[in-house]
Amino acid sequence: MKAAVLKDKGRFSIVDVPTPKPGAGEVLVKITYCAICGSDIDRFVTGRDVGLILGHELCGRITEVGEGVAGWSVGNVVAVDPITHCNGCYYCLHGQENICSDKGGAARGGGQGAYAEYIVAKPIQLARVPDRVGEKEATLAQPLAVALHAFRLSGMKMGDKAIVIGAGPIGLLVLACARLAGAGKVYVVEKAAGRKDAAARLGADAVLDPGEANSRQRLLEQIGIGADVVFGCAGDPQAVRGSFTLARGGGTVVIVGQHWISEISSDIVDREVAVRGSRAYLGREFGEAIDLIAAGGINWETLITNVEPLSNIQEAFEQLQEPSTQVKTLIAP
Repeated sequence: MKAAVLKDKGRFSIVDVPTPKPGAGEVLVKITYCAICGSDIDRFVTGRDVGLILGHELCGRITEVGEGVAGWSVGNVVAVDPITHCNGCYYCLHGQENICSDKGGAARGGGQGAYAEYIVAKPIQLARVPDRVGEKEATLAQPLAVALHAFRLSGMKMGDKAIVIGAGPIGLLVLACARLAGAGKVYVVEKAAGRKDAAARLGADAVLDPGEANSRQRLLEQIGIGADVVFGCAGDPQAVRGSFTLARGGGTVVIVGQHWISEISSDIVDREVAVRGSRAYLGREFGEAIDLIAAGGINWETLITNVEPLSNIQEAFEQLQEPSTQVKTLIAP
């Protein structure tokens, strides 16, 4: 099969590799689409995980069922949860499998990712895609689960005011969750033109460019004493520091993602700002994300802006380092 291997820092190579075979208790999935995640871009830029097939936000069709697999058949359309857990550590046994210390799965710990034609998965990783949900939309199950988890951790209530820093796919999906849950006002901070437009179309009350003069002051003028919740969805150290000043006294900052570098802010103590870290999602939230997609209410065409063949993966990653009109790019193996 064809696959895109990260050969060096900033360089993919399309190669022929053996098509995987499902063992007992596994299925083989023909990948229809695999989306590009910000963590994939970070690996591409830094050269982390050179030699690996990246990609973990995927949808496809089962083409082979291994021995002992029940409830799944050839032809089933599935979204694949890329994360596997040990199911035996303290965190897995106490409903916090998202911080399991022995996670594996697609493009993790040497495992094969989904910028390829096929991937093997276990039934526990599969979510059935309803007929009314397109396969492009289904690739958003994983990032939507991330956004859903962050939203729930925030404790946000109907009528609350929120600020979302960063309108990449995760930030936009957090915005969508907040709107569906009845947020009073949601403001977005973003500099890329296409993503600012996407935030406006998804219901942001205002979208501010952090590069414009007095943007922070104008945001505070609109939101008053500060936001009930600030979601940090951009890996920018300056944005991290600023997020604490945008929350009201007693408000909450939720830091989404792993690539934030920050320092302790005096606002945490002086104004009793609570800080939550949000990592990945719980297993049940992956299935709930598919349910949310099937229910409608989110303009998925706003999020999925580009579809590229596997042969164009190098160019797609280079463009996403400084996105203009792109929001979510899918790779079609």
